[in-house]
Amino acid sequence: MPSNRNLLLLFPEKKIQPSQTAKFSISLDGQKLEGFVLNENGKFFAYMNKCRHMGITLDWDSNEFYTKEKGFLICKTHGALYKPVTGECVSGPCAGKSLFSLPLVQEDGQIFVDMGKVQHLYGKP
Repeated sequence: MPSNRNLLLLFPEKKIQPSQTAKFSISLDGQKLEGFVLNENGKFFAYMNKCRHMGITLDWDSNEFYTKEKGFLICKTHGALYKPVTGECVSGPCAGKSLFSLPLVQEDGQIFVDMGKVQHLYGKP
């Protein structure tokens, strides 16, 4: 396990196959936040589970974030489409905005979220 105490273990890499996702919860400034990790062709990315249009969760069905064709992430409420690698909204009411990314660290086959960076990016000053 990495020596950085700000890392929170999420999943083993092998749990999330290509074009699959896994949800998780973290606590930031006393509030519970939901996020998800995705495997895009062997590379892992994490975002807050929050549409940039209205701040609602993206997945209508639990843990379903990809379009049927697996090319984009989709907000199941309003149909906004996001690029999996960048989180950029390319279609829908929030076009041009991006999902809130969560910094990951991969080590020894495990995926961690860097809570120190999350606090710096999104926490209270």
